[in-house]
Amino acid sequence: MAASSSSSVPMGTYENGAFPGNLPILNGKNYDTWCKQMKVVFGFQDVWDLVQDNFERVGDASSSKEAWDNLEKAYGGATKVKKVRLQTYKRQFELLQMEEKESVGDFVTRVTKLVNLMKGCGESMNDQSVVEKILRSLTPRFDIVVAIEESKDLSSTTVEEIQGVLEASEQKLNESLEKGKSDVALQAQSNYGKKGKEKWSRNKGRGGYQGSNAKDDQEGGNPTQKNGGRGGFNGNHRGRGGRGGRGRGGYKGFDKSNLQCYNCQKYGHFADECTASKPPDEEARVAKQDEGENPVMLMVTTKEDQRCGEEWYLDSGCSTHMTGRRDWFSSFDQSHKNKVKFANDSTLNAEGVGVVCIRSKTGDQAFINDVLYIPGIKCNLLSVGQLIEKDYKIAIEDRMLRLMDSNIKLILKAPMSKNRTFKIEINVMNHMCLATAVERDEWTWHYRFGHLNFRDLNMMSNKSMVSRLPRIQVPNEVCEDCVQSKQHRDNFNKDVKSRTNNVLEVIYSDVCGPMQVDSTGGNKYFVSFVDDHSRKLWTYLIKRKSEVFDVFKKFKAMAEKQSDHKLKVLKIDGGGEYVSNAFSEYCEAEGIMHEVIPPYTPQQNGSAERRNRTIMNMVRCMIRGKHLPKELWGEAVNTACYVLNRCPTKRLNGVTPEEFHLAFNAEAEPVNFEDAVKSKKWLDAMNEEIESIERNNTWELVDLPHGKKAIGVKWVYKVKLNPKGEITRHKARLVVKGFLQKEGINFNKVFAPVARMETIRLVTALTHHNNWSMHQMDVKCAFLNGPLDEEVYVVQPPGFTVKEDESKVYKLHKALYGLKQAPRAWNKRIDKFLGDIGFSKCVTEHGVYVKNCAEKGTIILCLYVDDLLITGRNEAHIREFKVDMMREFEMTDLGHISYFLGIEFQRTSGGLILHQKKYASEILKRFEIDQCNPALTPSEPRLQLSREAEEKNVDSTEYRRLIGSLRYLCNTRPDIAYSVGIVSRYMERPKMSHLSAAKRILRYIKGTMDYGIVFNKPDKRSIELIGYTDSNWCGDKDDRKSTAGYVFLYGGAPISWCSRKEPVVALSTFILKVDNMSAIDLAKNPIAHGRSKHIEMRFHYLREQVGNGKLKLEHCKTDLQVADVLTKAVTVETFIRLRNLMCVKSLENMN
Repeated sequence: MAASSSSSVPMGTYENGAFPGNLPILNGKNYDTWCKQMKVVFGFQDVWDLVQDNFERVGDASSSKEAWDNLEKAYGGATKVKKVRLQTYKRQFELLQMEEKESVGDFVTRVTKLVNLMKGCGESMNDQSVVEKILRSLTPRFDIVVAIEESKDLSSTTVEEIQGVLEASEQKLNESLEKGKSDVALQAQSNYGKKGKEKWSRNKGRGGYQGSNAKDDQEGGNPTQKNGGRGGFNGNHRGRGGRGGRGRGGYKGFDKSNLQCYNCQKYGHFADECTASKPPDEEARVAKQDEGENPVMLMVTTKEDQRCGEEWYLDSGCSTHMTGRRDWFSSFDQSHKNKVKFANDSTLNAEGVGVVCIRSKTGDQAFINDVLYIPGIKCNLLSVGQLIEKDYKIAIEDRMLRLMDSNIKLILKAPMSKNRTFKIEINVMNHMCLATAVERDEWTWHYRFGHLNFRDLNMMSNKSMVSRLPRIQVPNEVCEDCVQSKQHRDNFNKDVKSRTNNVLEVIYSDVCGPMQVDSTGGNKYFVSFVDDHSRKLWTYLIKRKSEVFDVFKKFKAMAEKQSDHKLKVLKIDGGGEYVSNAFSEYCEAEGIMHEVIPPYTPQQNGSAERRNRTIMNMVRCMIRGKHLPKELWGEAVNTACYVLNRCPTKRLNGVTPEEFHLAFNAEAEPVNFEDAVKSKKWLDAMNEEIESIERNNTWELVDLPHGKKAIGVKWVYKVKLNPKGEITRHKARLVVKGFLQKEGINFNKVFAPVARMETIRLVTALTHHNNWSMHQMDVKCAFLNGPLDEEVYVVQPPGFTVKEDESKVYKLHKALYGLKQAPRAWNKRIDKFLGDIGFSKCVTEHGVYVKNCAEKGTIILCLYVDDLLITGRNEAHIREFKVDMMREFEMTDLGHISYFLGIEFQRTSGGLILHQKKYASEILKRFEIDQCNPALTPSEPRLQLSREAEEKNVDSTEYRRLIGSLRYLCNTRPDIAYSVGIVSRYMERPKMSHLSAAKRILRYIKGTMDYGIVFNKPDKRSIELIGYTDSNWCGDKDDRKSTAGYVFLYGGAPISWCSRKEPVVALSTFILKVDNMSAIDLAKNPIAHGRSKHIEMRFHYLREQVGNGKLKLEHCKTDLQVADVLTKAVTVETFIRLRNLMCVKSLENMN
C-alpha cells in the first residue's frame, strides 16, 4: 500500500496509509454500510484488499472487479433478494416510532440509516417523504412543533433542516424540564433584608431556616439553599450548628464535646443523632406551591371536639396548603378564588391565597407561601403531594413520617397521633396591619406581554380575556425601557372605520428593514400581513426583499386553508417587491385586487405601518429590558407577533385578534375527539350514541381471534338545524373506517335501495291532490338495528376504552355506520318488519311501500335510509303505524312534514310549495357571492361554451364543488337544469368562461331563492300526467351532439325532468320528439322504411301504448313547449313564460 504524504488524514484512513480499526468487517449482514465505507477507503488508497474470512468466495476471481462482483452477489443479493429485503425495510420504516427518552439526533439517525438501506435496494425516496415520516413519528411533546412545520410547504424542506428545528425545540424543552426539576419545593423566607432586592433571605438566629450568606463556594453546601442557623436545612455558611459548611460541627473531625443536644440537653452529639425519645411534635417546614392547581381536599375527618389550634396536619390527599385563620396572613391576594371539595362531597369557597408568617422554636421567622384562606375550615393543612412532585421522598416507619429531599437528607419528622394522622404544632405570628395585603404584579405582566401598556392589561383583567390574570392597577412609575424604545411621530389621522364583513377581505402588507444586524438565521427584513377585519397579524422573516412574492403565496395558501375564506384585496405600498410583473399576474389570476397606495403616503397603509411600528417597539423593549444580543431580533419579532394576536385592540371590543379571526363557535362541528370532549354538549351526544349501541346489543367485548384484524373507528360530529337555521340537536356518530374492509372477508353485497326524488315528488302530488296529511319519522341509530352475516371486529372507540380491558376489541352483531354492508343490513331489517305488518313493496320502486286496508284506507311509505315519509287517508291508521314502528325501533316522531332531505315543505292558502331557500342561501355564502347583483335567467341567450377555449384554467376542485352544490339544488329547481347540465360538461379542465357561466347561475339563484315547485290548490278535476319533450340539434360546439330534455307534470306541477346530452351524434333532423310531426305519424301509423331503422325498439313501445289508448301524442306549439328551457338558453321573456307554465314560482306569486 502507498502511504499518504499529506499531513491531513482523509475520512476512513490514518496517517501512513493505515486503515482505521473501527471500519466494519463484512459479516454477511452489514453489506450496504460496509460497501459504502470500503469504497471510500479503497478509492483513496488506490488498492483492493480482502477480508480473510471471505477469501474462499473470491479465490478463483481473475480480477479485483470480478472479486467485488462476487461479493456483491453473495451479500448484496440479486434483484429478487433485494425486493424481499426492501419489503422488510419498508415495514420497519412504517412501524418506526421515536422512543420517549430518545434524542432527536438519534432518532433521525435511525430513520436515515433505514432510508439508506431502502435506497440500496432500489427504492427512491425524496426528502419530503422522509421529513413527513419524521414529523408523524415524534413523541407527543413535539406536537406543537409538528403542527407548525406541517402548516408549511414541506416539499422544499430537507432532512437536515427539520433536524435542526427539532433539535432546537428539544433543547428548549430539556432546559424547561431541568428548570422544573431544580425548583425548590421547600424554601423558607426571612423577614430581614430589603424586600425584593436580595436573592437569598438571611437569618442568623438559632434554628433559622436560612442562615446568612457568607461564601458561596464553601465545601459541602447547596448553592440554592444557604442556611447557617442551628438546625438549618443546609449549613454551607457561617453559623452555629450549620451542616455541610464551615459552621461549628459542619465537617468531619469537629470536636463535639462542648456541643449540647437540643433534645436530651446532654453534651457530645447533635439532636438528630440523639438516641433519647423525641418530643411528640416537630416544628414544620413549609412548601411553596406551583401556580394553577385546582385545590381539591380529600382529608380524613376529625372529631368536632378535637382542638386544632395552631396544629398543622400533613395531608397526602390535600392539593395545597389551607387554613381558616384570616388574621394569620402577612400578605393576601383576594383575586384568587376557587372551590374546595371535601371527602363527603361538601364544598367550601376559597376566598384568596397568601403567605402565613410562622415562628420556629428558636424564635426565627419563616413564611408558608401560597396558603388558601377557606372560611369555616377547622383544621390547618400542609400538602405533601406537591413535595413528591418536586422529587422529595416520604418515608413512614415506626409510626413516624419523615420528609427527605432528593439527596435523602432529612427535612422534617412528624409522629403519628392517636387518630392516625400526622400533625405538627407551629407558632403563627398574627399580623393586625395588612397594608401590603394585595400583591401587585403589574410589572411582571407588563414584561410578560412584551411591555404592553397598562391600560390594555387592565382591560384584559377586567374582561377576563386571560385566564387567572390578576387585577392590574396602573402604577405611577414609568417604564424606562418603553420611554426609550417607543418614540414615534404624531398620528396622521384617526383610523378609518373598517367596511369589511369577513376575514381576508382586505389584507394590509408591508416590509420592515433592513435591520442593523442580521438575525440568527441571516435575515435582514420581515414582512407583515394584517387582516383588516380581525386585526390578526402574521410575520415572516426574509433575507431579501425579492422573497416577498414567494412568502405571499405561502401566506395566502395557509390563511385561506385555515379560515375557509378567500383573500380578496391586498393593499400595499409602492415598493418594488410588491409591483413586479409576476406579483401582479399572480394576483390577477387568483382574482385578488392589487391596490397600491400613492407614494409618500404611508398613512393610507396605516394598518401595516402601525403594526410594524408596534412590533419594533416591543422588540426593542424586550431586547433592551433583558439585555439580549441584537441578533435575536428575529425571535423577538415572532414573539411580538404571537403576543399581539392575544392582546386587545380598539377595533375589537373585548376580543383578541386570535379569537376573532378563528371565530370559534361553541356550536361549530369539532373535527376530532380532542376538540369535542371539551364541550359538554358533544360529550353528552357521544354518551347517547354509546348508550344506543349498548341498548341495541350491537357488539360485545372479546379478545381478538388469531388471524383476524380489527377495523378502526372514529367520531363524526354534526349539528342538526331546522329550516330557520336554528340548532335542534348535537349528533355524535361512531363511524367505522369502512375503507379498510376487504370484499369477501368482512363484507359481500352492499346495495340498498332508497326512494328516488321523482318518487317523493309524485307521492307529494298524490297527497296534495287527495288532501291527505303527510308525516315524517326518523329512526334513531338506524344502522345499529341491522344484523350482520359476516364476522367483523372493531377497536374500542376513543374516550370509551374499558378499563383493564384495553387490549380487547368489539365483535359486531349488528351494523355500525361506516360499514360497507350497513345500509343493506338495515334495509333487510326494516323490509322484513314492514312485510310482517302488512306492507307490500312497490315492484318498480323498492323504496316505496303500500298498505291497503278496506276499512282504514291506504298508507304510502317512502323510505330514504332512516327517514320515513308517511301519507294516507286515515289519520288514525297512520298513528297506529307510528306506534308499531316505535315499538320495534327507537324512533323520533317529527309530526307533519316540514323539512325532508334538505327540502322545505310549506303549505299556504294557495297550495303547497317545495323549495330549498335555506340551501340556496348557504351556496351563495359558501362561494362568497351572496352580495352579487341578481340575473333574470340562469344562462345568457344563445350561450356557446367550448372545451377548447383558449383561456386560463381555473381551480377544478373548487369548480366541482360548485357544480355539485348546484346539482342538488335541481331537486326543486327544474328551471336551472339545462344551465347546470351545460357547465357540468367541463369539470375535468374548466376555463374562465365555464366558471363565469356557473356564477351566472348563482346570480340567477340570488334573485329567485324562494322559488320552488308549486302544487296548486286541488280541484275536483281528475289529475292528468302530461309530458313535454324536446331536443336541440347538434347544440354542443365540441362534438355536435344534441341535448334532449323532458318534463312530466302531475296535477300541473313538475315531478320528473331531465336535461341530458345525447350519447350519439344525430345525422338527421328526424328525431323522436313531440313537436316533430314525422315522429308522431310514425307512432300512429306502422310505417317502416330505412330512414326509421335507427329508432331503437323501446321507442316502438310508444306506438303500442297509443294503440291501447293509454298514451296520447299531440303536437305542441313552440310557444307552449315547456321543455324548451331544458334544451337551450332562451330569451328572458320566453324563459319567464315557460317557467310559469312549469309551475316553478315563488312564495309570493304562488297564489
